[in-house]
Amino acid sequence: MVVASILKYSVVFLVISFHGFYAMNTSDAIKLGSSIQAGDKSSWISASGDFAFGFYHLPSSLFLVGIWFNKIPERTLVWSANRDDPARLGSTMNFTVDGQLLLIHPNGTRYSIYSGDAASSAGMNNDGNFVLSNPSSKFLWQSFDFPTDTVLPGQALVMGQKLFSNSNGTMDYSTGRFMLEIQQFDGNVVLSAYKFADPGYANNQYISLIFNQSTCYMYVINTTSIPG
Repeated sequence: MVVASILKYSVVFLVISFHGFYAMNTSDAIKLGSSIQAGDKSSWISASGDFAFGFYHLPSSLFLVGIWFNKIPERTLVWSANRDDPARLGSTMNFTVDGQLLLIHPNGTRYSIYSGDAASSAGMNNDGNFVLSNPSSKFLWQSFDFPTDTVLPGQALVMGQKLFSNSNGTMDYSTGRFMLEIQQFDGNVVLSAYKFADPGYANNQYISLIFNQSTCYMYVINTTSIPG
């Protein structure tokens, strides 16, 4: 595994996994009504075994609903749904019979990860993307659309999307001080210490930041330079 930081002092991490790198982007379907409980060590695993979706156990004995590398000793977290509100032991993740994705805390409080048109199946894909699909296999929701601090091979950040650093590396996964943003209004790629009203560093006129799965290159695409 190679880990590269785009800002000094481990601000935002871009993680590349070479194990099973060229595996097909397929998933074992997760059926309606399936659930996972925090603390029982179960998870929904990609067909290749490289990625898992479930409750990631924090040193504080709390849990994040997340995705992690599943074949390495230190199971590196690459995505989380509740980084600023960890769940307690006994919480459940439910892919409900009506096609929604819910985190339910032991006190009955519900947090909706997906609430929309009814999904018919869910899957942990080999590229690290957790998806909800309709009967026509169209994605209704995918974790790639809601990145936290990591970009995976084959993933792209598009206009309006942001990455936020962790507060303290692998000790505290809550939202940190630094942000990488593809600005919605102008397509600029901006790095900033957003909690300090930092105007940031911008590269103008780009609209997508691409992590190429075949070459391992990361680059931006400027549509003004692409022939029509």
